Amino acid sequence: MIDVMVIILLVVVVMFALSGAKKRLKGGCCGGGSKVKKIKSADSNKSHYTYKSTVYIDGMTCEHCKARVENVFNSLPDCYAEVNLKKKCAELWTNERLSEEKVSELVEKNGYTFVGYSNE
Repeated sequence: MIDVMVIILLVVVVMFALSGAKKRLKGGCCGGGSKVKKIKSADSNKSHYTYKSTVYIDGMTCEHCKARVENVFNSLPDCYAEVNLKKKCAELWTNERLSEEKVSELVEKNGYTFVGYSNE
């Protein structure tokens, strides 16, 4: 009788584990589930922008994360963003300098950790 209960308990645990793994595989680390609709910047030609900045961000690990962060910045006027997951950063091209406080607020508001910011 105890053997049957242990087997049932193991089956339930395995089902929960497989369910979580399936969710992560389908939607990335953050369980996005569905594809994030990418917001494109009005102008993606980097030479049309005056300033370039790099934002260092922790917590981005998948394409879903990348799209979410790019969308945050590409939705701003006169801003074009590209995320590099390996370097854990977003490169921003803008016509006006963004304050470190504004950048930090946007990153943190979207569930990621702001690590640093540099202007070039």
